[in-house]
Amino acid sequence: MRSLFAIILFGALLFSGQGCRDRAKDAGSFSLRKDSVKVTSMTLFKQVRGYGRLEAISAENLIVRFNGNIRLNREGTTFKKGQLIYRLTGQDIELQKMKLGNALSQAKARFDYEQSVYSRKKKLIDNKVLPRKERDKIIYNFTAAKENLKQAETRWRYFLNMTAFKAPFDGFLSNLSVNQGEYVQKGRSIGLFSSDSGFKLIGTIYGDTLFSIRSEPLVIELNGVFQTGGRIMFLEKTINPTSGGHTFWAKLDSVSNGLYSGSYVRYALKFDPYQTPVVPKTALVLEKGKFYVVQRVGGKYKNVAVAVGRRVNDIVEIKKGLKAGAVVLTRGAFEIFHRNLQKTMKVAD
Repeated sequence: MRSLFAIILFGALLFSGQGCRDRAKDAGSFSLRKDSVKVTSMTLFKQVRGYGRLEAISAENLIVRFNGNIRLNREGTTFKKGQLIYRLTGQDIELQKMKLGNALSQAKARFDYEQSVYSRKKKLIDNKVLPRKERDKIIYNFTAAKENLKQAETRWRYFLNMTAFKAPFDGFLSNLSVNQGEYVQKGRSIGLFSSDSGFKLIGTIYGDTLFSIRSEPLVIELNGVFQTGGRIMFLEKTINPTSGGHTFWAKLDSVSNGLYSGSYVRYALKFDPYQTPVVPKTALVLEKGKFYVVQRVGGKYKNVAVAVGRRVNDIVEIKKGLKAGAVVLTRGAFEIFHRNLQKTMKVAD
């Protein structure tokens, strides 16, 4: 009787233990939540990153050409073509104006006289009736008076333009180094007038990446937020001994507000777009310095080694190991990878 009771008790305990193990196994299989995504394809660019400076493509250093007191146009620092930027005034300017005005009047008077002589005797000159010496003298005096008037008019126009300097193109004034009403001498630089219709990015690259560009225009990113198109204007073929790299100029199609000639920027030159598989960063498992994903193949899980490239926000480029269309785990990838199961573990429903 005792032996029968022992057998029954042993059987009950054996059944109870097996049930606990099954429940534990079932609980383990259902406690792990798993999410998966399909590997997609994304357009990325080759890139060169660095720091550079913006400059206007067209710029003119404002150099004073006459002594005088400067009167700046205080309507603003941005000007339309033909708008007055500054005017020179004062005693020196008035004396110079009088001198050049008198020279112009005298040149006009001389030209008018020589022209009248030439006009009256032109028929005689053409028919060679006058003696050669007299004919040559009349032609010489008329030609000299004409040239003298031309030079006087040129000096006069130059004086007017340089003492009332107007914007040669749409642009803006920067690096102003003079105060209103200050007396300035001929040859002094008072500022820089730059075109607002075009800017170039000047920077230095290291290596020969830009020499292999296959397609333009470029995509140029400034300060991580603004993007525009552009083209390489100049690329230094030899290494600059000062910087140790290659100097380049890239023309920008546009710039954002707040950037101007002289601004220092962080840039990224993007070129030669290509298609590449990408996955969420949560799909990656790092093990002993190598990256893996857990791929679902034929209803089973498989650990796959991958070579990763650039990261764009939470998306990671896959350079080798996966193709677009493959299905990989995101949630649960780490746990599945490290459960030390067979590579062909059956996927639970």
